[in-house]
Order: sequence, then structure tokens, then C-alpha cells
Amino acid sequence: MNGPLRVAAGPPRAVLLATLLLLAALGFAIAAQAAAPAEATREPYCYSWDFLNNTGADADQLIIRLDRVRQVTTLYEGVDNPFGNPLPSSGYDSATDSYALAFGGGLALDSLPVRLGACLDRGMLRLSANAGAAFQWGAGGQPVEPDPLFLGLTWNRPAAGGVSAELSNDSGIPLVILSLSLVRLDAPLALEDLTADTLALQPALAELDEPQLLAPGESTQFALPQAAWDPAWSHGAVGLRVEFAAEDDLGNIGHLNAQLLDAQKTLLPVTLR
Repeated sequence: MNGPLRVAAGPPRAVLLATLLLLAALGFAIAAQAAAPAEATREPYCYSWDFLNNTGADADQLIIRLDRVRQVTTLYEGVDNPFGNPLPSSGYDSATDSYALAFGGGLALDSLPVRLGACLDRGMLRLSANAGAAFQWGAGGQPVEPDPLFLGLTWNRPAAGGVSAELSNDSGIPLVILSLSLVRLDAPLALEDLTADTLALQPALAELDEPQLLAPGESTQFALPQAAWDPAWSHGAVGLRVEFAAEDDLGNIGHLNAQLLDAQKTLLPVTLR
């Protein structure tokens, strides 16, 4: 004679409770990780710059060669960089003492901006003068002109003391510096947050009085005020935001954004004047 059905015995209640608590903790950790903001960087030299595709055509290639850079420690690969990761051909070239970043994994649409960003091993962001086309669009395997706008930056420690930001026109056309603001950041920004909009929200330590014209190859220096490199303030960063444009087309605008950690302790080139 068949007896009543017997339900198979499950694990003890204590085991069930522990399992449920573990699953809940894992779910919370995953959700927190997904919602967490970008992690701030402690790398001393970080830069981001944006520029228009002003070629009149969609571009599927972009290459930039950075002067005297040997190592790129972090790259911006967010949504404003349509190319994503650089190509395997990227890297340091000892013959020209330059670092090439070659992109080809996406499409930069005509008349829209593109943003690049990198943390480097040097307190300078300059185009190489020894490596041919230093900043160039490409489409279908062929170069496309005009080249993107570019404004170089070098952090200097003058012999007289202090710290200065030297801006250099590495483009082949005259550029107008439309605005410049130096800000103090209470905490360093993540590279993806190092944008013109983010820096514009910070209180300015110094600003440009009026637009300034830079001819091709010309440079200008701006001294950082004492508050920007006060040794008593060593946990934050200095941020620099520059807006510039082509002199003959003020609608062709670019931005240069830079972050410098603890200017007093960071190794900077000495400028002798």
C-alpha cells in the first residue's frame, strides 16, 4: 500500500538564511559597482582635448604623434571618442622620440566633435615635429584635410620660481585663444571627467583678460598664482581649461583641458628666460 508522498528534506534553515544573505550582498555589490562614478586618478599629468571634424567628410582614421612622450598610462575611451581603443600600431618610436596614437575602429562624423584624452609620463602635450604628419584625419586609407586643430601645453618651473603654463600653437594656421581659466580642484578628476564643462563649474584662480592670437609655432606663458601651488594644499589638483579657435573660422573651436597634481612636488622642466 502506498503511503503519503514525502517532500524531500531541504537544507537546514541556517544554511538557507546564509545563502540568501550572500546572494543579497552580491546583488548589492554588483549594483553599487554599476552605479559608482569614475575613479579619480593620481597620475600627475592628464590631458583631454576636443576638436571638430572639419574636413567635410566622415573620417574612419585618426593619428596623433606626441613629442617626447614615452609612455601613455591611461587613455580616454568613452562615448565622445568614436574610435575606442587605439590600433596595435600605436606606441613609442625611438627614431623620432614620439608616441603615436593611431585610431581606426570607428567613424568620426563630419562637423561633429571628437574628444581624446590621455595621462602621460611628461608635463607636456605637444605634437612631434620629427614624425611627418603629426595630427591627421584619414578616410578609406587616404589622408583627409584639413588637419584637426591642436593647442600644445607645457607645464614649466621658471628659474625665478613658481609654475607656469606655456601654450603653443602646434597647428599650421593662426589660432585665437578665446578663453583660459585656471581652477583649483579639491580632489583629482578621473580622466573621463576632465572636460571643459566640468572645469567650468569650478571657481577660477585666474582667467584670461582678453582673446589672444597665436601664430603658427608661437607660444605664450601664463604664470600660476601662488594659491595654485601652495604646499599647504597638496591633496587636490590644478585644472586648466582653454577654448581656442581658428582665426579665419571662429566656429571651428577646440578645447584643451589639463590636470596637474601637486605642482610643488611634480617634476617639471625648468624654463630659462
